[in-house]
Amino acid sequence: MYLTPKQKNILISSRLAAGSLLLVSLLPLPGQVLLFFRILVTLIAVLNTLAVYKRNGGLVVVFICVAVLFNPFFPVSATAPVWTLLNLLFGILLVLAWWRRW
Repeated sequence: MYLTPKQKNILISSRLAAGSLLLVSLLPLPGQVLLFFRILVTLIAVLNTLAVYKRNGGLVVVFICVAVLFNPFFPVSATAPVWTLLNLLFGILLVLAWWRRW
C-alpha cells in the first residue's frame, strides 16, 4: 500500500495515540471508557497492519497481536493482572514504534 508522506506521518502518530490509550487504561476507569479505548486501539492496529505488512514483518506481528487481544467483538478472557501486564507491554511497544519511526 503506497502512502504519501503526510499519511505515513499520521499513521506513525496513531501508534503514539494507541500506546497512550493502553497506558492510560492502567488507571481505574469506567467500563465504557475502556471499551471505547479498545475499539480505538483495535482500529489503529488494523490500519497499521494493512499499511506495513509488506515492509516490516516484525511490526506486523505486534499489530496483529494488539488487534486480536484488544478487539471488543471477540474479547479475550484474562485476569486483571494479566491485562495490566498486556496493557503495559503493548503500550510501551507502540510508543517505542512511534518514537523509533518503525
